[in-house]
Amino acid sequence: MSPMSNMFVMGDDVNGFVLENDTTVRSILNIVDYAPDISALQANVSTLQGNVSTLQANVSTLQSSISTKQDVLTNSSPLSVAAIISNDTADSTSPITGALQVKGGAGIAKKLWVSGAQMTVQNTNYSVGQTNTLMFSHATQNICSIQSYLPGSNNVDLNFYVGQNNASIQSMSLNGATGNAYFDRDVIIGNTSVNALRSIQVKNVDTGTNACSILYLTASGGSSVLFMNGSNRSVDGAQNCLTLRNDVGALRLQSQGAKGIYVYPNTGNVVVESTTPALLSTTGALVVAGGLAVGAHVVSGGNLYANTAVYANGQKCATEQWVSTQVQAFPKIQVFKMLTKDVITTGSGTKTFYVSTAGRALIRYTINLHGTNNAGGTLNVYLGTNAGSMPSVFSSDFNYNAGVNRTIYASFIVSGLVPDVAYFTNFSAVNAAPDISADVTIIEITELGA
Repeated sequence: MSPMSNMFVMGDDVNGFVLENDTTVRSILNIVDYAPDISALQANVSTLQGNVSTLQANVSTLQSSISTKQDVLTNSSPLSVAAIISNDTADSTSPITGALQVKGGAGIAKKLWVSGAQMTVQNTNYSVGQTNTLMFSHATQNICSIQSYLPGSNNVDLNFYVGQNNASIQSMSLNGATGNAYFDRDVIIGNTSVNALRSIQVKNVDTGTNACSILYLTASGGSSVLFMNGSNRSVDGAQNCLTLRNDVGALRLQSQGAKGIYVYPNTGNVVVESTTPALLSTTGALVVAGGLAVGAHVVSGGNLYANTAVYANGQKCATEQWVSTQVQAFPKIQVFKMLTKDVITTGSGTKTFYVSTAGRALIRYTINLHGTNNAGGTLNVYLGTNAGSMPSVFSSDFNYNAGVNRTIYASFIVSGLVPDVAYFTNFSAVNAAPDISADVTIIEITELGA
């Protein structure tokens, strides 16, 4: 056998032989060369390991993201995500219908917007706010109840009941002891027409000594009140008394397009602002169907008419035809009876009168006096249009006796009188004085005309 290249001999001792070409040997011995495949496989494994590392990194990132949302998500676990969008447009008519159905409760940390025609709450209670703060309730009689509770207790602090379509409940009532209801806008009751009563009721039927029902009208200066006393409250009027009072100013009652009745603050003086004249007992600015009682003076700025006799201190002064009317050719006569002290200058008193006929008038004074000295005296009668400065229109001398009562007469005619002008008159006396409790003076004014 001749020497051959790329050939090796196997034996017990192969030392010194060199393998020249292993590919040839594998070919002769029919040995498959797996080296390229192994290299390719190793490269693929390396690539796969890189992909696995990348996947592990992505999984780690996903787990980290999921951990911030929820640790575990199973079929029976609640769902917690950033947003849920349902493209289903089905409406809801019950708890088990609609695009989104929640078998349990729904907690909403922000606003809830409902754009449908209505939002229906199947249960009778609909709470707004924290626990026991404000609750809307649907009761059994077709009414809606708004309840506010005192914190930490079950005592109702304030209730509103608004009734509809119920014969026995057709109004709004407030119950409770300490709660207040605040409205920043107008409150309108009875916005639709109905052939029935509309009402606002402030109800307090307690029998205590300070029990009353009250309405306040408050402005920048203070409050006005309308209140009804209870059966045992006597302040601010009397028991069971209704009072309208302005605590910061005047009180005025006015009807449509007319003047009103004005009650002044502090004094309580009453002024009827109308200037309608009284021509009959049923006309004028103030008409009293019954009698009129006056505890002090009566001052008339116009004529004084009476359909019957006129009395003063229980005594008849004049009868109808002489006091109130001018019958046929009779002149008009006015008669005034008063205490002497109220028309004498020492008492700073005057009598105001008017005439209805221009021209002259016969004036007659009947004066009751008593003497203060045994001496002669002087009587002066004054008349004019200025109460502070009236000229003397009559003067006479009389004799007086101390302590003796006497009746003095003074008659005179004045001219130039003008209708509906206020005239003032009084008198002075020397060495005589009135009995302030009994002395009476009568003034008769007979209109003579031109």
